[in-house]
Amino acid sequence: MDSGTCFHDLDHFLQELANYPHKGIVGHLVDPRNTSEAYWLHPQCFYLDLDLVTTDDFEIRDFVGPVPNRSDKNVHHEHSPYWIGPSGELRSYTGERFGEQLLARVLEQGRPALNWIPKFRGYKTYLYNEQAVETFIQSQQSYIDLAEKQFWIFNNEDLNLFAQGSRLITPASGIFWILNIGRVDVIDVVDISRKQLEFAQQLWNYWDGVNYGQAVADFVEKHNIEHLQLDTQSLDKLERIKLKKSSYLVEKTNTIFANQCIMYGVEDFTKLWQQRDTTAVSFTCQSMLDYVKQYPHRDFDIWASNILDYKYSLLKHSAEEFDEFKSILKEKNARLR
Repeated sequence: MDSGTCFHDLDHFLQELANYPHKGIVGHLVDPRNTSEAYWLHPQCFYLDLDLVTTDDFEIRDFVGPVPNRSDKNVHHEHSPYWIGPSGELRSYTGERFGEQLLARVLEQGRPALNWIPKFRGYKTYLYNEQAVETFIQSQQSYIDLAEKQFWIFNNEDLNLFAQGSRLITPASGIFWILNIGRVDVIDVVDISRKQLEFAQQLWNYWDGVNYGQAVADFVEKHNIEHLQLDTQSLDKLERIKLKKSSYLVEKTNTIFANQCIMYGVEDFTKLWQQRDTTAVSFTCQSMLDYVKQYPHRDFDIWASNILDYKYSLLKHSAEEFDEFKSILKEKNARLR
């Protein structure tokens, strides 16, 4: 899938695809309407049996391939045949567009290439231009607002604490950054949730390291936090109702906190926290993908949590920006955890 492909119902799309009688490749086939040019794939969404091709076939370059036969009918316009199939004629083509060689290699093996039929197209949409992107983002604004107010009491994945290190970039969510106090010289806390960041700053400036549950409950009450998460996203309705009671939230939070300290080998957290001046901490409200663009340091550790798979990040950043993020980390010799 290319950046800009948005699914309305991915589950049904995959269920239909599992029962679809394709022979190796399904995609948005494009007829160039010129016999001297090769058929190609619009990259927005295609399904391919990788055993039929090599990595070189993804490149755009000159090649020799079969002249396709095509269906008489089209999916919509005249450039979108339902299928193309192999013929006995070969031709040299000048490589110009994505997918030309992929289609040629599949056809060479006697297999047809299929176009997405209307049923599959109905499960997704593609944002062809900036206006479409803007309109789609606006339709997701309620989710974006929620993400920017989300409050994670704990992380919902395993934590890799650092035995030693000089500089760490981490989200403010949960207690990962807290448990690394004293382990690294500098922690740069970066998060898109203003509430999460505000809580982290409050802990850093005022908390004595005792009774994490009470610190959480006080913050939730003061700021009327509605969207909070423990160490799982799948709390049932009864558990969420129980968490409305301050005493239950305090007890539940402290139990999880104590268990996680034991799990990660933190024997005396309060002592560790009260010596936190051995670590310098900064706080920034920004997406981590944007933050590293101006980050002046090299040879640092970065814990991205689920940021690279997070719906908010996918809405706010293109595929090219994800690639740029990884390139920057490689260039700066950063260790992505």
